[in-house]
Amino acid sequence: MLLTAVMSGFDGISSTNSCGLPELILRAYRAIEKGDAATARDLHRLWYPFRALAREFGQPQTVKAAMNLRGFDGGSVRLPLRDLEPAKVAQVAEVLRAMATDRRSNVALAA
Repeated sequence: MLLTAVMSGFDGISSTNSCGLPELILRAYRAIEKGDAATARDLHRLWYPFRALAREFGQPQTVKAAMNLRGFDGGSVRLPLRDLEPAKVAQVAEVLRAMATDRRSNVALAA
């Protein structure tokens, strides 16, 4: 709904995912501000695999895993939620690695 909200005239947006993918979400937002819906759409499509995992694994667990994988201070989720199991974290890492290979994303992983 991010792009739809901005295109509908909202003054801004809030997304849990912006904590894990700030540069990508900001670039999409800026593209919409400039009237470049095609670029915003393409950038939004880049992180569809991440959104699919978030729907499957839950939020905020998935974004916290992404933040930690990227070297941000994502920490852990609060009870009663549980952090992702190592196998799921590995799947998030795989999606982030794929995104990082696309130069349009500007997504970088922690060293």
